[in-house]
Amino acid sequence: MSEPEDVLGKADALMQRHRSFVAGGRPAAAAAEDDIPVLTDEVELDEADAEDAAAAEQRLQEILNRLEPEIARRVQEWLAAELPHIVARELGALGPRLIQSAHQSLQQVLAPELSRLLHSAGRDSPPGEAP
Repeated sequence: MSEPEDVLGKADALMQRHRSFVAGGRPAAAAAEDDIPVLTDEVELDEADAEDAAAAEQRLQEILNRLEPEIARRVQEWLAAELPHIVARELGALGPRLIQSAHQSLQQVLAPELSRLLHSAGRDSPPGEAP
């Protein structure tokens, strides 16, 4: 079988396996026999599992409480070391962007207004006089 046919055959087999409503597909009872959980299935925890989960959560909280000062210290050190460089880099790039933006605005807004002003001033001058 060629590669595209193989891929299509596998895709078709997968769809028929998981869709009982497709014509020729397996009945719903056969699909249910797979006993494959889906996202909407609820999982029942027995008492031992619930206790294990609570103990794991408590252990995680203890670890986080113990590490909190170290995490805060490292974040502060990182901020002190890196933030000035980040701010300087961004402010350094801001100057050229401001100049470019002002130049664009001048060309798009102010230049046409000045042109209209000069044009209207030229029409108002007496013939032979420079505006």
